Amino acid sequence: MDLNIKNKQVSSTKEFFGMISNQNDVIYPDFKEDRSEWVKYGTYNDFPNELLKLFNKSGIHNAIIESKCRMMIGDGIVQAVNDEEELSDATQLFIDKPNPYETLDEVYSKLALDYEIHGLAYIEIIWNKQHNKIIEIYHIDATKIRWGKLNDKGRVDTYYYSRDFQEYKRSNYKADRKPIPIPIFNSETKEPRQLLPIIRYSPGQEYYTLPDYFGAVKWIHIDTEIANFHFNNLRNGMVPTIFFGFPVGEKTDDERRDISEALQEKYGGTNKVGGALVAFYDAEGDKKPEVTILEMSNADQQFDLLNKTSLQQILIGHKVVNENLVGISTPGKLGNSNELLSSYKLYFETIVKHEQQKILNSLQRICLINGYTELKVINNEPFEFEFSESTLKEILSLDEMRDLIGYEMEIEDDVTVIGEPEPQKLKEDNGN
Repeated sequence: MDLNIKNKQVSSTKEFFGMISNQNDVIYPDFKEDRSEWVKYGTYNDFPNELLKLFNKSGIHNAIIESKCRMMIGDGIVQAVNDEEELSDATQLFIDKPNPYETLDEVYSKLALDYEIHGLAYIEIIWNKQHNKIIEIYHIDATKIRWGKLNDKGRVDTYYYSRDFQEYKRSNYKADRKPIPIPIFNSETKEPRQLLPIIRYSPGQEYYTLPDYFGAVKWIHIDTEIANFHFNNLRNGMVPTIFFGFPVGEKTDDERRDISEALQEKYGGTNKVGGALVAFYDAEGDKKPEVTILEMSNADQQFDLLNKTSLQQILIGHKVVNENLVGISTPGKLGNSNELLSSYKLYFETIVKHEQQKILNSLQRICLINGYTELKVINNEPFEFEFSESTLKEILSLDEMRDLIGYEMEIEDDVTVIGEPEPQKLKEDNGN
């Protein structure tokens, strides 16, 4: 087949990105009832898995969530007692061993990560036979839980657990994937196993919830697609985007669809950089298929702008006041320790502390039932205020300054000179 090859400059990031990306628009998930006993978690019942993919694929998104979780966890959970109160052995045992396999810090860490990714988390509660004491608690992966339908009081009282909800309708799914009902946590009922949900409130949602960064989900997708494009562009030898034009001729709709699908399979999307654009048009005479190579002008500037925009929008979505707090460094914008500490305190007090306390409150409910003392998280501060040299010279002595920078202090003779003696007094002392 003869091909007519041309070159074309692409003028904008929007035009180019629309060509190379095969990513469908991010659709607001549907949480609707159907014939199942549980409510689908998104249109295809896989919304939590999509959120998990974003967490694993976007370096910026991942860094923010991981840093936020470390702030929530701090230096660990301890008993909230003052110096005059005695520590409770039973409470300490709960902190050290809430189940045979983990510490409470480990359970808390998993709950925090689920809550930040999905906007919800789950604690599995195991009661004793008398149902008057909770003997074990576990974290349950939020991707493996679905909600039952509202009861007559408009509340969800049953949840369903499965190791893989994508297999439950398949004829060959394993028995251990079959969804199991688990009642909601209730100290007045007698079920030995219950589920305590920790849920971020989303207005208008009867079922499930949305993570607090959901407004930036498209920008997180863009971040993953930019990385995917650059990776595959290098792997495929910097192949440009190609336009394929075909005269309609006698080809049927099915034939045109087959041609389009074959080219998209070979070239389309950021996994097949360069991209493929396919068009069919009316033509007179024996016109040959046309291939046009599309090249992007100022590609480095275009992608630099897109990278900066997506970073800024993701930070806004997570409400991060200073990117250095979450391990993201911007050239020329490092700031000093005082500025970072102020940003840290602002971010912690306005965002992190509320979410930290929400998880801790759920653990406090367990402590209340078991008669344990209250718990608290030891929060850490990664740096301290620093003063300028001129300020330190004003408020510190020479020895204190030497000690501050790691030098030995100068030890002077134990003589205190109040002032110089008067001349007449000096003569008398000399016998004159």
